[in-house]
Amino acid sequence: MKTAQNALGFAGIVCGLIPLLQYLFAGGIGLWRFVVGDAPPLPWLYPLVVLVVAAVGVVGLDRAERARH
Repeated sequence: MKTAQNALGFAGIVCGLIPLLQYLFAGGIGLWRFVVGDAPPLPWLYPLVVLVVAAVGVVGLDRAERARH
């Protein structure tokens, strides 16, 4: 269970938080450009969705782990 939380947290930071901060401060979305193209309509949406899904997943796994104990 902890491994899944760590993996989700890592994916949320690498694929969500870092590209989102890069978009806010530098205007690019990093590696997302290879997935969604050079000029997607809402470039900040993709990293934000990944970040939110990862955060919800980490919280859900944590609650499930606490409920088991």
